[in-house]
Amino acid sequence: MHIIIFSSSTNRSGGTRQAAYQAKALTELGHNVVFLIPETSQMWNETGETYWKKLPTDPKKWRNVIESYFPDNEPAIVHAFHNKAVKLASWWGLFWRKKKVICVSHRGVIFRPNNPLPYLSPGLAMVIPNSLACVKKLNWHCPKNKIHFVQNGIPLERLTPSKSIEEIKTEFAIKPSEFLFCSIGNNTPVKGGDILLEAFAKAKLANTKLILIGFSREKYLPIAQKLEIEDKCIFVGHQENVSNYLQVSDAFIFPSRGMDSSPNTLLEAICMGLPIVACSVGGVPEIIDGNGLITPIEDTSALAKALITLRNDPELCAKFAQRSKELRERFDIKTRAKSLEKIYQNLISRLK
Repeated sequence: MHIIIFSSSTNRSGGTRQAAYQAKALTELGHNVVFLIPETSQMWNETGETYWKKLPTDPKKWRNVIESYFPDNEPAIVHAFHNKAVKLASWWGLFWRKKKVICVSHRGVIFRPNNPLPYLSPGLAMVIPNSLACVKKLNWHCPKNKIHFVQNGIPLERLTPSKSIEEIKTEFAIKPSEFLFCSIGNNTPVKGGDILLEAFAKAKLANTKLILIGFSREKYLPIAQKLEIEDKCIFVGHQENVSNYLQVSDAFIFPSRGMDSSPNTLLEAICMGLPIVACSVGGVPEIIDGNGLITPIEDTSALAKALITLRNDPELCAKFAQRSKELRERFDIKTRAKSLEKIYQNLISRLK
């Protein structure tokens, strides 16, 4: 199949990463894939793959660029990621149908769109949300026969560390007997860095440390100092290879106060075989399947209690870890790619 995936996002969002993961997995299945992102994207230099192509800075020029990759006299799929791309695809798709080009869209946020017209447009043949929570938000204005849920996925090669456990523990002076919690986020309030630190402080766990990936030392160290837990916090900054730190961790914390649909960081932790403690946001409860504990949003006392439970119950921790390992195939990007392949093939078959 000829598949064109394009995103209007210029940052390192989870959606852009999913689009990139999807493009690679579909390429590995033998399809002719083009992955288009703006030339100003922060992700542009992250790969040397030849199927990555640039979209001009001016969105008015995007349509001509995308059409230049249409095959001659053969059907093609255009899969749009992010709001602007979806709006454009829903309009362009009305004209592209005559060229046997079918447009579909990704949906990965848990709120009703302010403008439902793109999802009602005949120009979009299918809307593909990445969580059932997202499906519920779409049901009110998008025809149900256009909605097809497909879970996000993680390339399993991202689970391969570039450093050994010994290197990481030596670098940060981690003792063999210490229990390590880990969390991945950034400085935006929605990621819950403050919730994370407050809950960890309330737990008052002996011989336990917290690895913070992506949460900047400049912003969160003063909070840790105020809570008197700075000696228990390990700030490692932004890390592309998070598996280096997940491999040394005993459990993963997802403290978000946002409406995450299917967060990549949580899936990576699960695929690394970690027990999970997560706040009940968006599509997170449907991801936790016998492999962790779920707490109410922004409830630092409940989160602290969950941390204490995992820290003090090795058997429960081991049970959750084993279940996370069993879920790896569900969250493998290859599983997502094969589901998308079937959707695309079904849509193309309707053209005949």
